[in-house]
Amino acid sequence: MKATATLSNGSGIFQRAWILALLLSCGGAAVGSIGVKLARNQKTGQVRVFGAPPGTGQRAGLAAGDVIVAIDGKSVAEFANDDEIRKALRGDVGTRVKLTVERDGERRDIEVERGKLAEEK
Repeated sequence: MKATATLSNGSGIFQRAWILALLLSCGGAAVGSIGVKLARNQKTGQVRVFGAPPGTGQRAGLAAGDVIVAIDGKSVAEFANDDEIRKALRGDVGTRVKLTVERDGERRDIEVERGKLAEEK
């Protein structure tokens, strides 16, 4: 991750960049994810797992085709948009999120530990 700063007197730009650099250098908690690929049907709001590569989601039992119906007890229908769902699924590495999934007509709860985000290329 690269950090850049713009120096400016009196505007606060430098101060914000410095605080960000300080947080990064102090080892702030890394953001983690559940490690699966998701697709949301914009008409129905349904969230489906379409890829479960090796990682924390797969180890917890998530599989391609699973439909996520709730995140930490909150129905996915209650989330206003994809960003809200993404925020609910992400968190500090090592923390857990409870998903209610539907597979083959049956619902089950799966607890997933958040792992490190994959490096962007």
